[in-house]
Amino acid sequence: MTLPRPHGSGEIRWYLEGVAEDRRSLRRIPISPFPFRVGRSPNQTLSLNYVNVSREHAEITLEDGALIVRDLGSRNGTYVNLERISGEAVLRAGDIIHFGSCEFHVVCEEAADPDGQLDTMSFYASLPREIDKGTRIFLQVLEQRAVTVCYQPVVSLATGRRIGYEMLGRGAQPGFISLPEQLFKMAASLDLEDELSRAFRAVGIAEAARLGGSVELFVNVHPEEVRKRRILLDSLAAARAENPEQRLVVEIHESLVVEESDFRDFRRELDALGVRVAYDDFGTGQARLMELADSPPDYLKVDRKLITGLHEASPQRNQMLEFIVRFASESGIWTIAEGVESAAEAAVIRDLGFDYAQGFYFGRPLPLADYEP
Repeated sequence: MTLPRPHGSGEIRWYLEGVAEDRRSLRRIPISPFPFRVGRSPNQTLSLNYVNVSREHAEITLEDGALIVRDLGSRNGTYVNLERISGEAVLRAGDIIHFGSCEFHVVCEEAADPDGQLDTMSFYASLPREIDKGTRIFLQVLEQRAVTVCYQPVVSLATGRRIGYEMLGRGAQPGFISLPEQLFKMAASLDLEDELSRAFRAVGIAEAARLGGSVELFVNVHPEEVRKRRILLDSLAAARAENPEQRLVVEIHESLVVEESDFRDFRRELDALGVRVAYDDFGTGQARLMELADSPPDYLKVDRKLITGLHEASPQRNQMLEFIVRFASESGIWTIAEGVESAAEAAVIRDLGFDYAQGFYFGRPLPLADYEP
């Protein structure tokens, strides 16, 4: 099988584009030399230091012009366009590939310069030009809401049942970037982060309308929306009017609870709409127990950094989490452990008294139809 080649006579080069571990900077990684091996081990071509990436996770080869990815028996799997591969799969430009939870966009370009080192370096320099070039398409994405949403289940630790889903948006414009981190970087350059966040939320809420009031729908809110909260409240009011049975929970980053002096007024307005509140990524930022006491949320989502490797963590970390969970429970706040990826971590959070959990161990982000009923 031979993949389509770009027009022209230049050399064809393949790349993986994704977000670095600091979650802020984009990386472009040439897929070379072949075989291109991916894993947690430092001697891999692409070393990914994540607990859900196996030491030797996958490899990519070029065979008769076709780019092939093979899973090497990894524990958490290799996914192409959200489908776990069994053995191998053909990669095409525009595909989304996951090694565990690490997400990359497959890019194919034609290059006249055969120097691969310059190619790697040029990614950072050329990114602004690519953003300028894509502004028109990005605005079309917003206008047409050319986005899609995946849903990750939130599960009761007592019963094992799904009590809700968190909506996670992606771009859906053919031939355009789909990774949310990249889309939000482009939105930031145009001061349109709140518009992009609303587009994701509108599409996700509309699709989830068929769930009625059977589960909670956890929807993300960008910090810029909280700072421009009247537009946010109006959009939530419209969503509630269209689907009055739908149970919405807005996820607000814990830092905003500290930054926004009138947060309690904002919370009262959400209560009036019948919208619940979850403090997201709790435990690694600025929020303190005082904020929990003064302006308690309905849900407290404990950051994955505190959950990862919890079964091997120090007694002090376990004691701290036990205290937070007990404080939340006594305050009438439900607790959710984020980023649970193993049975061992799940066992510890049950023992610590968490109410709910979310993470790859309980379900990956998938189209809603894959999780029904």
